[in-house]
This record gives sequence, C-alpha cells and structure tokens, in this order.
Amino acid sequence: MVSAVLGLSVLGYTTDIARGRLRSHMLVARIIAGVIGALAVIKALPLLAALYFRWDPIALSIGGVLFLVGLFVFWFALFGNDANERVHMKRTLLAGLVVGVVSFLAGFVGPIILRPDSNQGPLLGIFITGPARATPPGTW
Repeated sequence: MVSAVLGLSVLGYTTDIARGRLRSHMLVARIIAGVIGALAVIKALPLLAALYFRWDPIALSIGGVLFLVGLFVFWFALFGNDANERVHMKRTLLAGLVVGVVSFLAGFVGPIILRPDSNQGPLLGIFITGPARATPPGTW
C-alpha cells in the first residue's frame, strides 16, 4: 500500500523519484549536447563555405564531419528523451562507423597494395575516404 502511494516498486523497478532524477539528468545532457551541436555547426560552416572559392578536400572532410556531428547532437538535444529515437541514433552511429571504417581501410590499405612505391598513398584514407564516407550514412 505504501509502496503504491510513494511510487516504489517491490520488484526492483525504478521509482518515480529515480525517474525524475533521470529526466533531469537527461535534460542537462540534452542542453549540453545542444550547445556542442551549435558550436560544431558554427565551426563547420566557414570550412564548407570555403569550397565556394576553392576546392579543398581536407576542408570538405573536416567541415562535413563537424557539420554531421552538429546535426547529430542537435537530433539528440531535440529528441533524446524518446527511447525509440535513441535506438535510431544508435543505428545511425553504427552504420556511419561501419561504412567509415571500411572506407578508411580501403583508402589506406588500397594504395599501399596497388602502389607500394607511393609514400603519400595512405593519406587518401586518412583525410578523404574515411571521413567522406562516414558522413553520408549519418544523413540516412
């Protein structure tokens, strides 16, 4: 009787008080994520705008990854309280990670195998194929 009034559970489920604490911690985490997202997008926009004047693949890679990180944490800041959205966020991160790692390895190891005498071949995987292919899965 007392446990029903106080919202306590005999079976070990969280109490209403614990749920309230979790909500307040999630709110703080979502606010911090919103600030980080805003900073990432603000930093990414000049890098992406520089592409209008000249072609710079490194600025494109860094700006694209920063822009994606900013959008992703904005997504968490807006919808992070919904469990279904958090599942979608995990799947999106996993897809981006898998595609990014495969692309990085193809760009890093591929030039080593195909042109062993080229000393700048692995830079393709580090700066271009890894970050560039990790970006599009995040936009699915």
